[in-house]
Amino acid sequence: VEEQTPSIAQTCLLQGLELEPFSPKIWHFRLERSEELQRPGIWKQLSEQFKKTEIEETHVEQLNEFFDQLGALTPKTEELGQLHKNLRKEEKSIPQLSTLYINSLENDGDIEGALAVRQEVLPQMPAGEEKTALQFEIAIHQIQLLGDPEGGKKNLWEIIESNPRHLDAFHELQELYINEDDLAGFVTQLEALAAQATPGPERADLYIQAFELCRDLLGDEGEALQLLERAKDAASDDSTTLQVLAAAYEELAALEEAAQLYEQVASFAEGDDALQALERAGELYHQELDQPDRALDIYQLLLEKDPTSQIATAQLKAIYDSLWMWDELIEVTNHEIQHLEDKILKSKRLKELAELYLGRLEDYEKSLSTYRLALRENPKDTGILQALHALYEDLEDWPAVVSALKAMTRSEVDPKQICDNYIQIATLSLDRLYRPEETEKYYKLAHNQQPDRTDPLQGLVDFYDATENIEELAQTAAQLAILQMKQDHNEKSEEALKRMLHAIEKFEEKTDPETVLRGVLIEQQETADLAQKVFTKLRELTVAGLVDTEVSVSQKLYEQQLFELSWLYRVWNESEEESLSPQQKNLLVQTAFSEQWTALQKQLNSLAESSQVLDETASYRLSMAEIALYHLNQPEQAIEYSENALQLGAPPERALLIAETHQRQAGALQVNQLIDTVQRFVHPDEHPRALYHVASTFLQEPNKHAEALQCLIEAMSQIPDYNADALVESLHELAEKMAQQPGSASALLPTIPANLPEEQQHLLKAWLQWTAGNDSEAHQHLETAAQINEDMVPALRVLGDIHYNSQQPEHSEYYLYRYLELEWERLPYDEVVEICLKLAHLAERQEDWDNVLFYTDQASKFIPEEQRIHEQHIRALERAMMWEELRSYLEQRIDSPEPTDDVAELWFALGRIHSDQFNETEEARQCYENAVKLNPEHEKALEAIQSTIQI
Repeated sequence: VEEQTPSIAQTCLLQGLELEPFSPKIWHFRLERSEELQRPGIWKQLSEQFKKTEIEETHVEQLNEFFDQLGALTPKTEELGQLHKNLRKEEKSIPQLSTLYINSLENDGDIEGALAVRQEVLPQMPAGEEKTALQFEIAIHQIQLLGDPEGGKKNLWEIIESNPRHLDAFHELQELYINEDDLAGFVTQLEALAAQATPGPERADLYIQAFELCRDLLGDEGEALQLLERAKDAASDDSTTLQVLAAAYEELAALEEAAQLYEQVASFAEGDDALQALERAGELYHQELDQPDRALDIYQLLLEKDPTSQIATAQLKAIYDSLWMWDELIEVTNHEIQHLEDKILKSKRLKELAELYLGRLEDYEKSLSTYRLALRENPKDTGILQALHALYEDLEDWPAVVSALKAMTRSEVDPKQICDNYIQIATLSLDRLYRPEETEKYYKLAHNQQPDRTDPLQGLVDFYDATENIEELAQTAAQLAILQMKQDHNEKSEEALKRMLHAIEKFEEKTDPETVLRGVLIEQQETADLAQKVFTKLRELTVAGLVDTEVSVSQKLYEQQLFELSWLYRVWNESEEESLSPQQKNLLVQTAFSEQWTALQKQLNSLAESSQVLDETASYRLSMAEIALYHLNQPEQAIEYSENALQLGAPPERALLIAETHQRQAGALQVNQLIDTVQRFVHPDEHPRALYHVASTFLQEPNKHAEALQCLIEAMSQIPDYNADALVESLHELAEKMAQQPGSASALLPTIPANLPEEQQHLLKAWLQWTAGNDSEAHQHLETAAQINEDMVPALRVLGDIHYNSQQPEHSEYYLYRYLELEWERLPYDEVVEICLKLAHLAERQEDWDNVLFYTDQASKFIPEEQRIHEQHIRALERAMMWEELRSYLEQRIDSPEPTDDVAELWFALGRIHSDQFNETEEARQCYENAVKLNPEHEKALEAIQSTIQI
């Protein structure tokens, strides 16, 4: 509007000012649109507006904003003065206007005028940071510009009185008193001010400032100490100040006075202040003043005020330990345990208590019961299990030692330690418990845990030798000899071979030692180099007259890389039917030994063309392939012979070795070529077996996981009778290796062949989805696979757990039971127990007590010391009111307790059964007395004894 009709614009502005007389926008707009000569008039109007309008708090805020944003529009000193003067008449002030006026006066050189304005404004300002800052500014002007140190000092003392932590004011005062050489006066004034100050942090600050001045600047520690004494008396009811004074005493090394002052604080302070004062007093008495008795009093008082105080507990324990006060140490440890909620920490403290009972008091029973309590709080604590194991060994309780070892093993993650535990269990089972079946079982578990260790196999060899199990002795000694040869322990390997040979001599039927050895080599898929070394050692023993010469011939053929011919020679010697005449066999052997490779090939070709047995023909062709590859450097010819052997039915594992060896010689294995070879030349029924072999070969190669999976998928597509266990085991092994390839799982989904049976497709999709982190999709695929094939083992356990956690017992029970029925012989003990307990819980919900007892009984066969089994079993017997069975169960448990059992509690429970269910008072009392013998503090048993006496 202003551009067209200025008068109307002015009317609008004036009407706006009637609504908001101090609108920053309107006044700023008027100044901007005015000429410089017009502005004094505008300022005069604003000044007149001050007179007309009753200025409120909102107006002050608006005017502060207006004057803060003036910038170049700021008026001259005279105009600012007039505005300020009119405001002062109304007894109002605008901080930003005052600031502009003061700055303008200073710029004009009128320092005294600026100071006068400051002093004029100061009394009307509310207490706070702005007022303090202005007063400090006045003081500095008085001191530095006006030469009025007394006036400045007065203002500075007022600041210190209202804000003792104003360091700038404090330092200015300090400089003034230093210049006047009157620091002592400064300290005196500070102390007097502190004495009159309000109790709390402000008073404490004043006292500590006075103390530091006295100590540091005056250098008079004696005077500083006297000052603290006076302050202590003056502030006897002020815990905050006393705590600060106590710290000052510490700085002067007056530690006993400091400790006493902390005690004084604690006597009337509340909450954390009291606790912290006691903590510091106890620390000074204990660590600095070497007064353990006084420290004990302090920490006991702290523990009374705060029963959960970790500092009090820890310090009391340390002092009691240093003074050999074992009973008191046990008491405070028990106190700590009673107030702990964290199971792990509680278990740790119980373990410490058990160690105290054992090491200091030599109380084996209390130590044992306390270790068991600790184990209940944390069943997986290997340290507790190890301590129990050692304690049982001291007591020569061998069944308990073995149980502890088993429990330790279930919680162990280190394969070496697990193996060591298995070996120890096996040794104890034989030497102490006379359980040969357990010995064999745990030596085998040790070997499976760490197949590269020789001691489990050595233990088995000794065991089979002692029990005269010659068949297992021969087989295991062969395993041991191969493993020791692999580790270059040639002498030990020779000894194992000798034990194998001596065992074979005792066989009822004549057996070729080479047959046993070769069977183990093939089963373990050992390398040709290792096989050659083992058979060389066997030939050395042959020369010593320990084996037949026919074995030596077969061995030498093997060493010449005539693997198939060596196998054929062994078959000929063991077969009752004469496939070849002795002359034909001798001619082949002589040709081979003389290394006439071309002639040997011709002989084998002749035999192949005349043979009527496909297996023999396939072996001849494969023998020809080995000669072509290893001796004649004719790889193409070798491949052709091996493919012909595959068509005739040669085992894929042996025949494919030709193509694999050739590809390695050429640079690297080629997955597509090997799969193509299988599909073209191997009989369809043998495709899965052949492809699994190829997959296994790639798994052993670095960075060939994708190729291995390709072979596994191809194998799945051709399995006529689906073998879920073998496949899933391979897939899990592959999954671990592929986990380092992000995104690979989802990328593999499209590679699933369409001709794969539906349940197998869903199983593979589930595995790939899990690898990609898509759990819900994986569960859906598992459900579908289980619907198609009710015995789909990999799906059963996962689905059982899913439904169990989702409160669908009918589905969960079916899946878990079916899984256990199919797999229990192959599952680790922990998993069998967990499933049995879940099934027992589901049966309990249906009040099916027979099944609850059945599942707990099954679980106890695997981990008898698991307390959850024990508790579930007792609960089921009680709820089913099967009192006879419950009594028998408790008696059996007492006779052979598990490591985690509280036998005293078992006696008490048995007493209750005698008393409440059978009315057998005397038998009940005997049970209670047995409980008290094991645990003299068993309150319930003691009460029960009293009640039976009264009866």
